[in-house]
Amino acid sequence: MQAGDILVTKHGEGFGLVKVLRMTDFGDGTQTAHVLTYERFSRRPTLDDLATARVLAWHAPIACEGLERESDIIGNKAVDPGELVGYLEYLKQTDFRAYVEERGVTVDEVIRRANAAYDAGNALSDQKKFAAAIGKFDEAIAEFPLFYEAHDNRAFALMDLGRLREAAAGFSESLRFEPNNLAALFSLGECHLKLGEAAEAAKIFKECAARWPDDPRPREFLARAEALLGPAKPWWRVW
Repeated sequence: MQAGDILVTKHGEGFGLVKVLRMTDFGDGTQTAHVLTYERFSRRPTLDDLATARVLAWHAPIACEGLERESDIIGNKAVDPGELVGYLEYLKQTDFRAYVEERGVTVDEVIRRANAAYDAGNALSDQKKFAAAIGKFDEAIAEFPLFYEAHDNRAFALMDLGRLREAAAGFSESLRFEPNNLAALFSLGECHLKLGEAAEAAKIFKECAARWPDDPRPREFLARAEALLGPAKPWWRVW
C-alpha cells in the first residue's frame, strides 16, 4: 500500500471509497495509513466514481493491517496538495516537526512568522484594538499551535471585549500546551468568576493557591468566590 492508492471497502450492505494520503511508521514495524474517505456507495464503486464522489472525512488514521485485510486496491492517483488539508491539520496538532517538513519550510521560518504576528497582536492590544489583535494572535496560532503565549494574549483580548466564554476556552487551550501556566489557570478562574460560576472559580483558585503558594492573588480571589457561594451548610442538618 502506498500514497495515492484508491481502495474499496465493504460496509454492511454498502461500500466505502478511500484514498491513501500518506503512510507513517511508528518505528515498531506497524504502519498507519492516513486516508481521505468518501461517502458510501450502495454498489461497488469503480475508479471512475472518484471524480464525482463527495468527501466524507478529510483525514482518518487507520492501521494498515486492518485496512489491507478489509479492502481492495482498485488503482492509484497522485495525491493533490489540496487533499492534504485534513492531514496537515492533524500533523499541526500532533507532530509539529513533521508538519513543517510536509509544508517544505523550516521550524525557524514558522516560528519567525508566528513571532511577527504575535508582536503585532501585542502592539494592537496596547492600543486597545482588541478585535484586530485577536486576528493577529489567530495568525500566530495558525503558524504555531503550541504557542501558548499567543493563546493567552488572545484570551486576554477576548476578556477585554467581554467575550468571557470564548476567553475561558482560550485559556483552557493554552493549558493543554503548557499545564504549568499560572497566568492561564488564574485567568480561567477569573472568567468563571465573572460568568457567575463561583463554584468552578473557587476550585481553580484553590488549585492555583496550592501550586503557587507564594502568589497572594489566588487566595484573594478564592475568598471572593467563596463569599459568593455563601456560608457552608452543616452536613448534619436536613435542609
